[in-house]
Amino acid sequence: MKWSNGSRVARHWQKLDDGGSVQCGLCPRHCRPGDGELGFCGTRGNVHGELHTYNYGRAVHLASERIETEAVVHYAPGARTLCLGNVGCMLTCSFCQNWETSQISFLDPKHVQEFTPEEVIAIARLHGIQFLSWTYNDPVVWQEFVLETARLGLANGIKSIYKSAFYIEEAPVRELLDVIEVFTLSLKSMAPTFYRQHTKGTLEPVLKATEIVYGAGKHLEVSNLLVTGLNDSEADMRAMARWCVEHIPGTPLHVVRFHPAFQYADVSRTPFETVLRAREIALEEGVGHLLVERFGLTTTIRGIGSNGLCARCGARTPIKHPFAGHSSEPAGDAPVSGERSFEFQWTSENSGLHVVAPDRCRDRVPLSVKRLPGGSMETIWLGHRLTRILISKGSAEETGVEVSWDGDLPVSYLPTLDRAHYPVESTVGPAHVHLSAQQ
Repeated sequence: MKWSNGSRVARHWQKLDDGGSVQCGLCPRHCRPGDGELGFCGTRGNVHGELHTYNYGRAVHLASERIETEAVVHYAPGARTLCLGNVGCMLTCSFCQNWETSQISFLDPKHVQEFTPEEVIAIARLHGIQFLSWTYNDPVVWQEFVLETARLGLANGIKSIYKSAFYIEEAPVRELLDVIEVFTLSLKSMAPTFYRQHTKGTLEPVLKATEIVYGAGKHLEVSNLLVTGLNDSEADMRAMARWCVEHIPGTPLHVVRFHPAFQYADVSRTPFETVLRAREIALEEGVGHLLVERFGLTTTIRGIGSNGLCARCGARTPIKHPFAGHSSEPAGDAPVSGERSFEFQWTSENSGLHVVAPDRCRDRVPLSVKRLPGGSMETIWLGHRLTRILISKGSAEETGVEVSWDGDLPVSYLPTLDRAHYPVESTVGPAHVHLSAQQ
């Protein structure tokens, strides 16, 4: 089936008096498609004088990750999230990290599945997951499905995290404030020319929408992808940190390492030294007592008492619900004899991977994860339409993981290049996995 077969009337548009055109009001681009035409994002278009959305309920394979993968560190550390990515985007970043799904012209339909809001909530409840993450490509172009599913989630005690480049108009932002608990927004640069040249968008609407979220008192965190040679100068970094301090004070700022992708692949990854320097610039505004220690996606509460206050000075910390993430772990282990297994060795470029089960796996299946060498054991669960789960390096001493399971289920893997990366088959790296089946 063609992924875009079928559509429904969208939100945020108006008719134009020019013989059938409509104008979209979702993002600042204000596309005006004629009858039968699509807008810039490739997911909204004119159907006989009405603006329709073509991607309602259409998602890439669902994944279970941790809240930290969404660039959130001051809310429920370590919490598990059900990650939902759709297709299309209101920007065309030359360096897009998830271009295989964000850019419609490159989309492989085999990566698209259909869900209803009720199915998403049922999957989260079955797997004991308390957060939905609207992530990967960008949820702005998924407004209708996000609103309905997030609202249903709240009715079932499941909160939503919204990760976005936030090229969006004010009216749809106001709608989101009613159903989204956590906003984690990407600011790519403080230079208007950068947005025009490298994203085909504009900066001012992004800043305005970010300030609306901050002013509404929602939990907000900001990330800045340091793209080699484009926005990684000290002047760029200082401008970013200064804007955050002046306009959204107290908001965590994440600096993120870029990996070459899409139309900007003939460069190196962001040097570690550049990322560390960006951190130094941000920390020049001040640093306090260590509250949560992290290695990859492993979190340990160090400086917060059981009352939620700073263990050193007794003040209230900026971290909301510090112990909620650790209370949402899946219940119990399950015996796994290890009929089949693979090992994955961590490298400097790959310190995480998606463990992937096939779509036909309808039951929940336990898999055993052993940290190497000779480390701890844990059980993860896949199946029932949750087909991916993220595993990452848990300590400096850890060299890899061994994943084992029973039966003939063809479990596979896809390495991730950073915490926000959604890999597809074409991005699988060198074959450093050994598959085996016990006799």
